[in-house]
Amino acid sequence: MNGTGVGFPAIGTGWTYYTQVGYKFRKELLGEKLGTLQPYGSWEVMQINYFNKAFSAVHVGCNWLILGHQAKISLDYQLRPIIQQPNPNVFERSKYSGTFVLQYQVLI
Repeated sequence: MNGTGVGFPAIGTGWTYYTQVGYKFRKELLGEKLGTLQPYGSWEVMQINYFNKAFSAVHVGCNWLILGHQAKISLDYQLRPIIQQPNPNVFERSKYSGTFVLQYQVLI
């Protein structure tokens, strides 16, 4: 049901509760050229009518903002549901899977 990659069903008929929090430290926390840090987290709980139970997804990470925001390195941990189909017309969360994502962005 999830398909390839880090995708999971996140929208549909039902309800979703989503919250996120983040904090950017002072501008030059690590020095004038090294910039600052911005930790963050998010939590999403979904009850989609297509599934028999509610499930959730969590993201926790930190952005390293370099030279103001001219460059950014992010490390993100994602804990997401794995959806399986044990019987015809029945889909359910069978387990959770974790993934680390490291990304780099530069402003040109």
